[in-house]
Amino acid sequence: MTEDDTWAAEAARAGLIPASAVETDRRAHTLTRWLGADAQDVTPHVRVFPLPAPATVLVCTDGLWNYLSHADDMAAVVGQLPADSSAIAIGRHLTRHAIDRGGHDNITVVTARVGADLTGEHSSERDPR
Repeated sequence: MTEDDTWAAEAARAGLIPASAVETDRRAHTLTRWLGADAQDVTPHVRVFPLPAPATVLVCTDGLWNYLSHADDMAAVVGQLPADSSAIAIGRHLTRHAIDRGGHDNITVVTARVGADLTGEHSSERDPR
């Protein structure tokens, strides 16, 4: 579940451009909202929805999303791992996927297991290499 705060995504939601053009529009990475000292509106988009358990939750930046923006593609890459892979292993694998494709943007990947045995599901390591 995501809401992209870019000009192109907002234009598509308003019906100004087709949804199929969001990723290729020249304004696809023109941010309309952000966090930081110069941000004017930092009110978060909040939604509550039930998750099936167990599940793995992924939060990422466009450094990964640029390479895996379709759910089927993301699932295929995650599916290359054993089904019992830890959240950190999934995050590392996805980060490596983006790096291997060029890593043209900052790559931030956070994964968390929901409703799973959390033993060993954390790491302070920062570099997946």
